[in-house]
Amino acid sequence: MSVDSEKNDVRKALFTRLFQSPGIPCTGNEEAEFKANSSLNSRLEIEQDTDELIKKTQKEAHEKRMKKFRQMAKQLADDDWLYPPIEKLIGLK
Repeated sequence: MSVDSEKNDVRKALFTRLFQSPGIPCTGNEEAEFKANSSLNSRLEIEQDTDELIKKTQKEAHEKRMKKFRQMAKQLADDDWLYPPIEKLIGLK
């Protein structure tokens, strides 16, 4: 189990637990509070899932750009022999 999923499990347990003694029925206020907490929990889960998806997408885009840059650098190194050095062209050599 990964650290992120363990954190999610702890958060879910924290926000979904109804603090009530066994055998004692819920009052209207406790039930309303539980529903409000459930609603808040749902919003937090959606926000967290969205943040994770954005981070994953950004990481994938970054890796794709880095792969493209590596390919361009390799191509430049391979084609380097085709062109005279800049220093020679501007008269420094």
